[in-house]
Amino acid sequence: MKKTATICLALITICMFSQCAGQKNLVKKSPVTFGEVTLESWRGVKNPKKTGISLYINIEEENGVQLQDVYFRGQQVKLDKIKKGSHLLYIARFEDVPTKKDMVMHQDPAQEYGNTMPETHKNKFPFTLKDNEAVVSFIKNDEIKYYKIEGIKTIDNVMEHKEY
Repeated sequence: MKKTATICLALITICMFSQCAGQKNLVKKSPVTFGEVTLESWRGVKNPKKTGISLYINIEEENGVQLQDVYFRGQQVKLDKIKKGSHLLYIARFEDVPTKKDMVMHQDPAQEYGNTMPETHKNKFPFTLKDNEAVVSFIKNDEIKYYKIEGIKTIDNVMEHKEY
């Protein structure tokens, strides 16, 4: 009986720690007062084939917290902070990833020369999000915390990006 109890306790402990390691903890209370959060497509001026999206996070009240990264649609990007007077804006730019090349599958192995190995993602994306949701990371009391932003609005406009 004592052996069974020890095994059950060990399994419960392992399950608890595996849950913590797989998901980053989201805080329920917003670290800042968010304004409108919008999404806009862009196309490069120098290279029109280069496309992507920009995520704009307007902040009404900062509360001494600085946002660090944003997790959105399977990507993690550093946030750029822009302050003009009392207006504060964070921007994240996501570049579209080129589609995968076709792989040649042939009876003759020589015909398959040039195929590349598929990329594997060693680090899985830490959050399960909808298309209109993002997670921002921020530092508070020397600890990294995460907050989910929901209801991101899409602007039906394609902006020309001068850097690309």
